[in-house]
Amino acid sequence: MSNYILQVKSLNKSFENVHAVKTASVDFIEGEIHSIIGENGAGKSTLMNLITGLYEPDSGKIIFKGSEIVFKSPADSLKVGIGIVHQHFMLIDEFTAVENIILGNEIKKNGFLDISTARIKISELQDKYGFNFPLNKKVGELTVGEKQQIEILKILFREANFFIFDEPTAVLTPIEVEGLYKIFRKLKENNNTIVFISHKLKEIFSISDRISVMRNGELIGTFNSDEVTKAGIAVKMVGHEIDITKIEERIPGEILFEMRDVELFLKKKKVLHNINLNIRAGEIVGIAGVEGNGQDELVSSIMSLVKINSGAIFFRDQEISSLSTEDKIKLGFSIIPSDRLKTGAVTEFTLKENVLLGLHNFPEFRRGIFINLEKRDTLIKDIIEKFNVKAESINQEFGNLSGGNQQKIVVGKSIFKNPEIFIAHHPTRGLDISATEFVHSILENLKQNDVGILLISSDLEELLRLSDRIYIMYKGELLEELQGKSVEINSICKLMAGIKD
Repeated sequence: MSNYILQVKSLNKSFENVHAVKTASVDFIEGEIHSIIGENGAGKSTLMNLITGLYEPDSGKIIFKGSEIVFKSPADSLKVGIGIVHQHFMLIDEFTAVENIILGNEIKKNGFLDISTARIKISELQDKYGFNFPLNKKVGELTVGEKQQIEILKILFREANFFIFDEPTAVLTPIEVEGLYKIFRKLKENNNTIVFISHKLKEIFSISDRISVMRNGELIGTFNSDEVTKAGIAVKMVGHEIDITKIEERIPGEILFEMRDVELFLKKKKVLHNINLNIRAGEIVGIAGVEGNGQDELVSSIMSLVKINSGAIFFRDQEISSLSTEDKIKLGFSIIPSDRLKTGAVTEFTLKENVLLGLHNFPEFRRGIFINLEKRDTLIKDIIEKFNVKAESINQEFGNLSGGNQQKIVVGKSIFKNPEIFIAHHPTRGLDISATEFVHSILENLKQNDVGILLISSDLEELLRLSDRIYIMYKGELLEELQGKSVEINSICKLMAGIKD
């Protein structure tokens, strides 16, 4: 077909004993939104890294605009018009939006930086594609959605017309996701090609023209989105029917945890105001809100990573505000942190080294003054087996796993000790369908065993499905408490934006 902008022909890529991409062939049409979907470790990111020149294929070829190409680096692919927006943004917080966009592609006049011309060009791109954020503001002061727009503008500024989005909605709220879809449609209207990598079936069916499915490194097939069903694509992804967890209703028990009139100031700014919430035994309490409205600070207060300024925190009627993080873990608190790379693990450490972090003081892992390495290795092997982690060995570096497999390690480690209070902060971010269902089953099992669970998630469907009660968080306050099973997403979205009927 003459309108193919990029064609992948029989690409292969192996890393030691792992055949990450197996004889993959797929075509991309100019001006389409083409989704790539598959489980963690299916080869999606590796395929994209081959297309953009981060990796060189072992065999096969890539044809772009009718000519075979060989990229030695992502800079080479960007020069011809192929750009990628990563899930983890490549931005400098202390630089302004304009400075980030032009970095590495500066416009010069008489040998000097021509910032005025650059700003005019960027403003024109903003108007054309419907971006809306201040160009002179430092990136560190912008929202997650605005940072993502900067990443897109960086590519547009370099006049690319083939966009790869790697899990772009993982860090966005539903409102921001809709904003991203509008940008997708604008890009498509201007004949740009979009490759959209996602785990979420609802998302790919709402925006895609065609869908390609990957499983175990192979491209299973490419389908028109209006000719297949979500259930059909799910089966092609995992190779079998998905067993959806049935959430059992139950009456919660006694109050295990409570926050009363908690206030928190950071850098002289009030970030938590008049926080009152409680969690009962066998109950999942959800927190909904646009990121940056106090969720991180709420978790930090609970886990004693920061000291509250006023109010009190209780566990089984015991005042625990002054206890250390280690003391709270010993009491039975456990957490899935929101950012696995910043607070959940050390990317340069091996899997067996990472699994011990934070657990090294538990007697199970001590042999006198030494670490019980046998027990440590047994734990990481159990996690790999139970969570179906795709890893070469327990000696593999954590940073070399796919994002979803990294999350599986973090989740598995968090339930090692039977907790009484469990904080699940974005527990399924980056996970595929079957892994998400597995994590949901873990939360449900904890609930059935009278654990009190605080679930903080940007996935409103996840919150509505799992939560018994939902608090809406806005500007450091809990606006309203809603019964989880009877709330509509539109109602929550309004409250998340601070709109009260």
